[in-house]
Order: sequence, then structure tokens, then C-alpha cells
Amino acid sequence: MRDDVFVTSLAIDWADVPDKGVYPFNVPAIASLRALDLGQPITFFCGENGTGKSTLLEAMSVAYGLNPEGGSRNYTFSVHDGHSELCDHVRLLKGICRPRDSFLVRSDTLFNLISEMDALEDDQRYFGGRSLHARSHGEGILTLVSRRFGGEGFYVLDEPETGLSQLGQVALLAEIVRLANAGSQLVVATHSPILLSAPGAVIYQFEDEVRRVSLEQTMEWDALHRFLEDPDRLLAEFLDS
Repeated sequence: MRDDVFVTSLAIDWADVPDKGVYPFNVPAIASLRALDLGQPITFFCGENGTGKSTLLEAMSVAYGLNPEGGSRNYTFSVHDGHSELCDHVRLLKGICRPRDSFLVRSDTLFNLISEMDALEDDQRYFGGRSLHARSHGEGILTLVSRRFGGEGFYVLDEPETGLSQLGQVALLAEIVRLANAGSQLVVATHSPILLSAPGAVIYQFEDEVRRVSLEQTMEWDALHRFLEDPDRLLAEFLDS
């Protein structure tokens, strides 16, 4: 664990949870979790849909003080207040340094976030007066990360690869590494084996429990290699299931 990151660890205060049998506390990966080391510049959450990675990412963001639907601490908009109660029980241990900036980007609320940025005239400040609505979904996320984010920031990204081609994901990977090299800390939930290949990143896989794994041990890496080695066989497995 490094002391030059902004959030060094995350814990769930289970003693304060009134009913552990309801969502999201009954999600197996979350139910198994006591604490998680975040003391590195890049941390990834990966795993199948519904395993709790985005839920935990959202709770961490809210516990940090970010708007649950995206943006910085200064963003207060709300289109659909649907975040879980998990944030009330997440405890963050912060480092000795404070970030110059912090921001949450969720793929599922990107449209609403961009609308808020336009209303605040952030399109003028960061994007040359051209709204991100004028770009595709993937281009919008890539432009947001490359032009809005900077060094020494705390950035949370939920499935940012959505809408990006494979080369677009490599471009996003380069931006993530660039930000980390400039002193930023990033926590990212993703299904992309391309993003998971970031040098020096710590990867947590969400299944029945949360486990720290290598890139080659992730389900995302395994699925990609199985498909590339024999796409017909993998397709047949799903057709027969």
C-alpha cells in the first residue's frame, strides 16, 4: 500500500447494517467483503454482470462525496436517485495527500452528465464549445477523460469502454496510464481485457467473493482467448446451453 494515493482502502461497516439479507448486502461478492486495498494508482473491478462491482464502485464514489450520477463534488443534479444504501456503510481510509480534482463517470448516466456539463458551460471550458452530445457515446467518454481529467486527480470510471472499438479502448488505456503517471488515482469497473492490461494495476475479480487476480486469471482474459482460439467452439457451447 502506498501513502501517496488519495484513497488507500475501502471497508464495509457490517455492524451498522440493519438487514444483511436484502440487496445489495446479499450480493455474494459484497457479502464476503470486509476490506479492500486501494493503495495503488490504478485499481480495476472486473467480473460478470450482477456481481456487485458497479454497485460497490458507486457506493465508494458517494462515500467520497461525488454525485452518484456522475461529475465532481460540485455536481448536484439528479435525474434518477437510484443508488443503494451501501454508501452509508462504506468507510474510506484516505491518504495524506488531497487530489486537485475528483470525478465520477458512469456509462449508464453519461447522457445526463453531459447535459449537466453543458448547462454549467463546461463544454466551453474543456471542449472548445462543442458539446459532447455532438459525439458518439464512446467518443464522448474518451474526450471527457482526455480533456477534462488531469494530473493529481481521483477518478472513478464505471464501464468506460462502452461504445469504444478495440483501438478506442487502447486509446482509453493510454489515457488511464497517462493520468496515473501524472499522479492521479483511478478506480475502474470494466469488462475490457484491454483496459485490464494497464501496467502495474491491481485487479479484483467479483464472483462469489472478491479476489485479487492477475490479468491472465480474469474471466475477461480467458473468454477473449477462448474465442480467438476457436470462435466456433465457444459459440457452439452457448448455442447448446
